[in-house]
Amino acid sequence: MITVRRRHFPFRRLICLFGLIAAGAASAQPAPDVVWRQNTHNYFVAPVAISPDGTLVASAGTNNSIRLANLADGSEVRRLLGHTNGVASVAFSPDGALLASTADDRTLRLWDVAAGTLLRTISQGGGTRQFTAVAFHPDGQHVAADRNRTNVVLWNVADGTPAWETLGNASEIESIAFSPDGLLVVAAGGFRGLDVKIRVIRASDGHVLHSLVTSNSYGVRQLAFSPDGQWLAAGCYESGSFAGGVELWRVSDWTQYRRFPVTAPCAVFSPEGRLLVTLRARAMDFWSISDGTLQGTFGIPESGLYGRHLSVAVSPQGDRIVTGNYHFNATPNGTVAESAATAIRFPMVLSLGFQNGNLALDWTGGYPLYQIQRRAFDTPDWVNFGEPTTNRSIALPLDGPGAMFRVVEVAQ
Repeated sequence: MITVRRRHFPFRRLICLFGLIAAGAASAQPAPDVVWRQNTHNYFVAPVAISPDGTLVASAGTNNSIRLANLADGSEVRRLLGHTNGVASVAFSPDGALLASTADDRTLRLWDVAAGTLLRTISQGGGTRQFTAVAFHPDGQHVAADRNRTNVVLWNVADGTPAWETLGNASEIESIAFSPDGLLVVAAGGFRGLDVKIRVIRASDGHVLHSLVTSNSYGVRQLAFSPDGQWLAAGCYESGSFAGGVELWRVSDWTQYRRFPVTAPCAVFSPEGRLLVTLRARAMDFWSISDGTLQGTFGIPESGLYGRHLSVAVSPQGDRIVTGNYHFNATPNGTVAESAATAIRFPMVLSLGFQNGNLALDWTGGYPLYQIQRRAFDTPDWVNFGEPTTNRSIALPLDGPGAMFRVVEVAQ
């Protein structure tokens, strides 16, 4: 709820009853609004991915299978079977027709999502180290994966042949990501301070353009480009013995623009690019890209003791966050790890600023549809201000009679 007075009066920012989070309310850790939670695999879960149309969730684990589920309710659509060892990474093609997966069986596999059939198996070749990362090129015709956790290989989707191969990390590749325009691919990893660098690679020929020295002395866990391609976020491992913090790199000159004061392995941008969501062992944090402030913190859904190998994905509509975690269960035969995928409704996060002489109110998350409401100071009644909108931004006038404004989520 936002109070707007005449121009010469200061405005106040308040927290309303509809779940709005102002920047000054970031210290609490309320329970997130869990839409569904499904036990997905009988051992650790590593990756989760959401289809480009926001309808499916892919999750995988060390029981060699991939589970496709409805994002709306978590119900299983089908299982993709064929890997002979734990699945380490999954990625949808830009059109959502294909799914790529890498696994400890040292294969890259391409799947037909609609039919659930295996289209192609690409062998890693020599060596004994497994695949760990995979990413589709924005053109949908190429897919990048690591070889032996040291090199990056760009594969042709049509025939499974390599287009190029280059050094991506001398130690342990953990993540690969393409820039939205498809011109660059980045890779990073490292282990206990060994080769903790981010390689910036030209996607057309595999030429290494930059080797960025990070401030994370243990290793980089996840890389993510902002939707506009201006920023690269790097998540880091949690460790009490090594310094770490989530980094934000400016792509135009490859300088470290900001280091968020959190040690979190997973980082992903909100669809409109205003927020960075970081996931650590027991909390999810929301950071403003513009000024680096912490906008909100939510506790991880309680379901036993979760390990640090987490994963996170945000739906294209910006209304859901899916996490992949595992917890330990005590059984008569000993402790058993059980994995889960959890869908959380993206909390509404507000930000304020000035634009063209007006107060600009922006928000992220919540439902896809919103209603702005206005209330004059001399009446208790809220009145709709305009029509319901899918936009997440509005300019509020600072002149005229004072009033209070709020954003109400319209459930669909």
